[in-house]
Amino acid sequence: MKADDASRSDTTINSIIKLASSLQKALDRGRSNHLEMNEVSRYINNIIKTNVNESLRYIDTILENGKGRSIKRLRNDLLALFNMLLASNASYEHMLKSNGKIDRERLAMVFELDNDMIDSLKRLRDMLHALEKERAISDETEKEIRKLAANIEKCIIKKRDLLGSGSCNLSPTN
Repeated sequence: MKADDASRSDTTINSIIKLASSLQKALDRGRSNHLEMNEVSRYINNIIKTNVNESLRYIDTILENGKGRSIKRLRNDLLALFNMLLASNASYEHMLKSNGKIDRERLAMVFELDNDMIDSLKRLRDMLHALEKERAISDETEKEIRKLAANIEKCIIKKRDLLGSGSCNLSPTN
């Protein structure tokens, strides 16, 4: 491992520890501050954006290598899902009341939904990466991809319902 990779890895681990600590304190105390919650949002949004970009790169490679309407249709469906996902930013800082209090139960539910979304997104990305050299996607694999996509969409909708349309930033990220 190169020194730059080790340094980057240490930074990532430290960021994860800091994120976990911020969330645990907020859950334990029912209080937080804008800066901590903004950091949580930025970290989660970065994970989502990175996985979406990698997934799009893999599906485009699959499309270039393969033929067929099913691959094009799958790409279009995933693109619509990814746009929906990117538009539903993690907005933990908007869950804070002006006095710094935060609804612990709601925070835990939103974080659980984001965690479930990210897990499904990473599994989807890994599947697409494994299929990169394929010329076609089997029906079984397409069903599994669509099942993961449906879970991501379900989480987005639940999160939007939980946060309410006024509490969730629905503008696309850059």
